[in-house]
Amino acid sequence: MENNVSPPATTSTTTTISAELYRRRRVPPPSAMPFRPRVPPSPSTTMSPSMCSSSIDNTVSSTQNRLYQARLILQYQELNDHYDLCRARLINLLSEAQSLRHENVELRLPNAELLKLLSSQASFHNLLLSSSLLKKRPRRFSSIALAVSGCS
Repeated sequence: MENNVSPPATTSTTTTISAELYRRRRVPPPSAMPFRPRVPPSPSTTMSPSMCSSSIDNTVSSTQNRLYQARLILQYQELNDHYDLCRARLINLLSEAQSLRHENVELRLPNAELLKLLSSQASFHNLLLSSSLLKKRPRRFSSIALAVSGCS
C-alpha cells in the first residue's frame, strides 16, 4: 500500500521539479518531452519533499541573485557610459565657453574704438548741424529785423 502512495508523491514532486525547471527555461515543458521514464526512482535516490523544496528554493534564490547582480552590472555600465558621455559633452562646452570668452575679450578693443569713432563722428555731425543752424539764424534774424523795421 505504501508503494501506491509513494509513486504519486514522487510523480508530483517530479512534476513540480520539471515545472520549476521549465520556469527557469532549463528543460522543455513535460508535455514537450517525447517520453517519460516509467521506472520509479529507487528509495536511496528519492529526495524527500523538504529536501527538494529547499534545493529548489536555494536554486531559485541563487538564480534571482545572479539575475539581480547582472541587472546591477548592466545599470552600472549604462550609468558609466552616460557619465562618460556627459563628461565629454561638458568638456566640449567648457572649451567652447573658453573660446567665446577669448573672442569676447578680443572684440572689446575694436568695439571701444568703434564707439569712439561713432561718438566723434556724431559729435562732428552735431557740430556741423549746430554751425549750419547758427549760420541760418542770423539771416533769419536779419530778415525778421528788416521786416520789423520796414513795418514801422
